[in-house]
Amino acid sequence: MLRASGTNIKLNFLSLFINMKTFRVQFLDEISAETEEEAYAILLESLASMAQYQDATAFQFEEVEHKTYQTH
Repeated sequence: MLRASGTNIKLNFLSLFINMKTFRVQFLDEISAETEEEAYAILLESLASMAQYQDATAFQFEEVEHKTYQTH
């Protein structure tokens, strides 16, 4: 039987992010619509279609350096 304490699970989860790279993802499109609400709906429909067909070709991916953020 495999047992894991809450601490072990947390450490294992955090270790997934140690060696991960960071990517900037950009998407730019021009939508023709009569209202902003219609443009929003068109965008969501387009994104749903991209997800359905697993098509991310409209997005640009660029690897970026990790940044360290200071919290107060």
